[in-house]
Amino acid sequence: MASRFTALPLSSGESFILETDHGGKRCVILVDGGQSKSNNPKKNGLYKAIRQFCPDITDTIDITICTHRDHDHAGGFPAFIETWLAEGNVIGEFWLPGGWAGAVEMALTNPDRLVTMLREGANTAADRIGEHESYRETEVESMTSRSFRGRTLRSIQAEMHDMYVEGSWPGSSEEQARANRSMEDDRSVGSSRTELAANSWGFTVDDWEAIRSDLETSAIHGEPLADRTGTYHQLGGEVFVDEVFIDGSGEPGHWISRRVFDGGSPTSQLARSLFRNIIDTAEAIRNIASAAVMFDIPVRWFDFSAFEKGAKPSGGIKGFLQPLNAVELRQAERETNALILFFKLTLTEQNVASLVFQRLETESEPSAIFLGDSRLAFGIDQPDRNFEKHLVQPNRPIIYTAPHHGSRNNDRAYEVLADWLPGLFDASIAVRNGGVWNQTLSGYLSVKNRR
Repeated sequence: MASRFTALPLSSGESFILETDHGGKRCVILVDGGQSKSNNPKKNGLYKAIRQFCPDITDTIDITICTHRDHDHAGGFPAFIETWLAEGNVIGEFWLPGGWAGAVEMALTNPDRLVTMLREGANTAADRIGEHESYRETEVESMTSRSFRGRTLRSIQAEMHDMYVEGSWPGSSEEQARANRSMEDDRSVGSSRTELAANSWGFTVDDWEAIRSDLETSAIHGEPLADRTGTYHQLGGEVFVDEVFIDGSGEPGHWISRRVFDGGSPTSQLARSLFRNIIDTAEAIRNIASAAVMFDIPVRWFDFSAFEKGAKPSGGIKGFLQPLNAVELRQAERETNALILFFKLTLTEQNVASLVFQRLETESEPSAIFLGDSRLAFGIDQPDRNFEKHLVQPNRPIIYTAPHHGSRNNDRAYEVLADWLPGLFDASIAVRNGGVWNQTLSGYLSVKNRR
């Protein structure tokens, strides 16, 4: 069959569907999930859009990709997944940000521990941000009073990003060792779907079945994580945090630091705001992972941070759908350091970490690139160094999604694509989706072929 590329018309958020073939079989790829929170098939915007505008999709989405945790890309994923599966449909695989992997075990087996770790991580992050010379106390007060919007939010995110990337955190070398799963791997050989799903999420089959039974019978999983945070708001006095440092030998060391949060200080307010902000991410992880357990859906993890630290993109499905700015992790392992877990989950919301995938060109059809909110360049507040080219060079013009809904803040991506596609960029087609009515466009309007 001929491929079909659809920008799904949603009232809020962004989502694309590619209906194509791979290995002689039909393959449906969903990229991002908009923002609809309804689990009613008559009200869920993404579900309705697929049914209305993709009539050839009957019951199966083979690959479901979440590029990053920004609300207009991932906010609607949990509700859509629940709706799609409840209606008797099938999802073949989840492709998710690698930064989420460390929270999965706790999200499924000990949600209270997950909340506690994120609280500890938020406390430590707030304390370190408050100590940084570039942040004056008045700026910290501004951060809390403005609820992390606009320039203030980007400043905090840039600070945390630098702390994580430049801090040589323990575990980075282990993550590199767990990365670079061969693209030749065939995950279906010799494994049942249950075993494949369990192992991909980091569990044995016995553990997987036990978690499934617990999800079916225990009321603990019905309580939203946000409802478990009340104890945090009641805390006062001292908080003891296990911190990590790197000594001269490069080996990690630990100390227990005493932090006093009196509830009214700028640092304490910042910690609370950071904590509240991360709970939505943790909830999304838990909901997606729970659906995977109930329906035996395997996952692939794609880690942007490994790419940022110098690793070459790898993984995906060789010759068909490959990452351009991420490394597929071999396995999911629990993150035991509260600060690192907090950073990993927080940074998956940033546009710089938005996963980018290329559907490779075939003899009969063009390549397609899903850009999400990427600038194809490093840097949170402003674009910095461009990504190295890992594109599989096509022979004819491509289709690509307009980055960040065509926002001028992502105009660098068009420059990078033009460099990657000499002689082909002008004839390639940019497809815009999502965004808001007053969004400022610039580079997108200069694209000759845009939709």
